[in-house]
Parts: sequence; structure tokens; C-alpha cells
Amino acid sequence: MSASKKLILASTSPQRASLLKQLGLEFEVHALAGEEDMSVKLSAHELVRQITQEKAQRAFQQLEHLITQPTIVLCADTLVAFEEHRLGKASSRREAQAYLRLLSGNLHQVYTGIAVFEMSKHGQSQSSPQQSFEELRRFDSVSVSQVKFISLDSILIDWYLDSQEWQGAAGAYKIQGRAAGLIESIEGSYTGIVGLSLETLLPILRQLQFVP
Repeated sequence: MSASKKLILASTSPQRASLLKQLGLEFEVHALAGEEDMSVKLSAHELVRQITQEKAQRAFQQLEHLITQPTIVLCADTLVAFEEHRLGKASSRREAQAYLRLLSGNLHQVYTGIAVFEMSKHGQSQSSPQQSFEELRRFDSVSVSQVKFISLDSILIDWYLDSQEWQGAAGAYKIQGRAAGLIESIEGSYTGIVGLSLETLLPILRQLQFVP
């Protein structure tokens, strides 16, 4: 791991933090202020890409006055899509219940976007000794996975909702929890479904010389 750079995860998602820990990475967490606009009329792929890029822009603005060394910033967003529906985080148990009824017995898509950028010192002068930073390189990517649920009756849905796992999860489920028993099949990136595609992230961190 690079001793000259630090990594910031611009997300308070415990799932994303856990995935980074699986890679043995040291990082800091930054709570990103601002809300995502899910009402934009875009394809699911373009919507999650746009939301992730907007997160990266906000992260740069919020961090540029706080960092003191070259820094890699990681932003991510996950969106579940079924037909014309775009499912982010459910705002209530009732909405989570509606999401699961919609996904029951059906194949849906999980889109996870990542944006990684490096901030480094731009320069300083005698008149302005304070460090200023600029964005040097940025990498954007969207992983797409296919997930099929088994048929869910009301008892099974309530059993899942009682776990509270639906809270803070796109599509109102977390594949690494009880929802593993609700899924018939997956195709694509498992870690992308969790919230951060590690097979996409690792090559980017290598290009940024953060990992060997």
C-alpha cells in the first residue's frame, strides 16, 4: 500500500467499508452531504453514472480544504431496476414491502457506479503558502448484475422486513443478509450487488499506485 497517499471512502455505507477491509486497505470515511435526484428521466445505467459523478463533484468540494496530502477519493452509488422502475433506498417499511412485492419471482438488474479520483497539491507560492489541491485523474465505471428472486408471499416478506435489513439498501434488500435466502440466481458482480464492485475497483487502485 502507498505510504504517500491516503484513501477516503466518501460514503457511510457499512457494506462498502466492509468490502474495502476485505482487500486489507486502510482508509478514512467521509460522510457526504447532499441528496440524490432519482427523478431524472435517464436509463438506469446513465442515472447511476450521473449520480455517482455528482457525488464525486460534491466530495471534491467538501474535501479540498480538509486534506493535507495526496488523496484518492472513492464514491459509489447503487440502483436496482425492474422494467421502468428505479428503486433506491426505501423510505419506509411500507415502501420496502412494495419493492419486494415488485421483485418477487422476477429478474431485475443491480447497477453500481463508482467514481475514483486523485487529489494532489497544485502548488504554493510565497504570497499564498497554503496548499491548494486539484483533481488529477478520475475513473468512472458502472457494473451491471442480474438478480432473480424466488416467489415471495406476504409471510416471507414480513419475515425479511422484520430483520430491518431493508433500511439503507437499494431495492430494500441486502444480499449478504437474510435476502440470500430469497434469491434464486445471480449473474455478474456479487460485490457490485453488495455495493462496490471490487473487481472493477482494484485495477483502478493499481493504476493510481495505491496497491501493488
